[in-house]
Amino acid sequence: MKEVIIRYRWSIIFIASLLWMAWFYGTFDTMNRGPYSRHQWRQTDCLSITSNYSKDSVSFLEPEIHQQNGAKTGKTISELPIVYYTIGKVWSFAGRHYWMYRLSGFLIFVIGLIYLRRTLLRILDDPFWATFTSLFLFASPVIVYFSNNFLMDTFALGLALIGISHLHHYYIKKKYKYLLLGCALFLFAGLLKITSLLLFFGIGGVVLFNFLRRRLSKKDLLTVGVPFVSALLLIFSWLVFVNHYNSKHLSGIFLQGILPIWEISEGSRVEIWKSLWNVLMPEIYNTPTLSFLAGIFILIVVNFKKANQKLLQLAVFVLVQILVFFLLFFQVFDVHEYYLINLILIVPLVIVLGLELLKTHYPAIFNSKKTKLIAGLGLICCIYYAAVHTRIKYDAGNSWVKSSFLFSSEKASFWEYYHYDYKQSLMDLETIEPYLNEIGCTPDKIVVSIPDVSINVSLYLMNRKGFTDYGYSDWVGAKRIEMAKKHGAQFLIINRKQMLEEPYLQKYLTNKVGETEFVTIFQL
Repeated sequence: MKEVIIRYRWSIIFIASLLWMAWFYGTFDTMNRGPYSRHQWRQTDCLSITSNYSKDSVSFLEPEIHQQNGAKTGKTISELPIVYYTIGKVWSFAGRHYWMYRLSGFLIFVIGLIYLRRTLLRILDDPFWATFTSLFLFASPVIVYFSNNFLMDTFALGLALIGISHLHHYYIKKKYKYLLLGCALFLFAGLLKITSLLLFFGIGGVVLFNFLRRRLSKKDLLTVGVPFVSALLLIFSWLVFVNHYNSKHLSGIFLQGILPIWEISEGSRVEIWKSLWNVLMPEIYNTPTLSFLAGIFILIVVNFKKANQKLLQLAVFVLVQILVFFLLFFQVFDVHEYYLINLILIVPLVIVLGLELLKTHYPAIFNSKKTKLIAGLGLICCIYYAAVHTRIKYDAGNSWVKSSFLFSSEKASFWEYYHYDYKQSLMDLETIEPYLNEIGCTPDKIVVSIPDVSINVSLYLMNRKGFTDYGYSDWVGAKRIEMAKKHGAQFLIINRKQMLEEPYLQKYLTNKVGETEFVTIFQL
């Protein structure tokens, strides 16, 4: 037993560290929590598709959501719905348990980290640095928050990390099965999130670049190119299908095109840049950590001739892709930090480049216990930073979180108000479904749910199809209610008591059929 522990001590340390970090972040506390907190809107979009798949009538290639939005059905699609479909079918006989969904994503991400560590061990041949770099990726607040969430970004990230490990194994062993497995994993990652293909495109760029420099033969290019191109063609075919499906049904729900920087005014660019720098970037890492990573990159640039050339080429291709992505999708960076999740793959790549440079040319620093101690302390600081930034999104009342020096009083107050306000409105909807059934507002009835500017939040929480305040900006007030009635709406559900005073609603409030502490239901 002692020999086994000694042999696998670093693997044991790695797994134990992951579990401790997850506990410290509150990952297990939120495992059975429904959609909540930051980006609840996008969370419920994913869950709405999943919930509808739990019905026998919904087939794999015909996903739908609760929002009707003027269409006859809520049929719409974005990423490959393999996760939504699988979880939905499990829910159909096991009941809706959020931990099944959250745990699935978390396990895929953790497996990805395990494979990342294996890859780094092969490159660096040092268990400490391989463990450190892998854990460092799990110290990013945005990754921590979404690692057990309902969005597909960390699902795709986990698959990409497993895929890159297989492709690296092919690079070393030249066994074709690793190439096929790697491409297959990136295929599914790309079908979930296109941004997860950064390393895949990067490797393709490196291969093509070295072929043009006559360092690879045509045979080598074809060997790698055929599965690469096949994966990309399948992803492209899926995108064509998505566009066709949405054009026939409910389009505009999910982003299908681009939101480039050149289509907005200078003032809007400045405001989005401020949001990106002041709100979104701190969700990646804290400012000192980002500055340190920038310092590593500068060190690599200055010593580029000493750097591992293949890794350097890969980093350059990835950085170019990130730059292009920012230009093409700049408008999403007003609030959508989850678009950054797969871009963070550049971080371990930069760290490995720096470590490999130290290992080759400055081994004393690379092997120094003092260097490793400083790195370990830095990692602990990042873990603390990620913990408070994650926990406050679920509970601002936690004293050691709320009182953290990392938060301004304004930010702490914002989250306190958010949690309070949610309890005064939407929280009732989480458990209202049995009551709605009792008063005749059954799942087959179409509803109008207000106030709610999101696509699916209130509708999903109630498990009712219908209309919110989302979309059709020219349909306001009574006009929106009448539009919904024409499309079959039979109930009006109001989740804020203040709305009962709105003049335009008075003629619709004559037939009250139900009420909870914060929600009032009327028959139209």
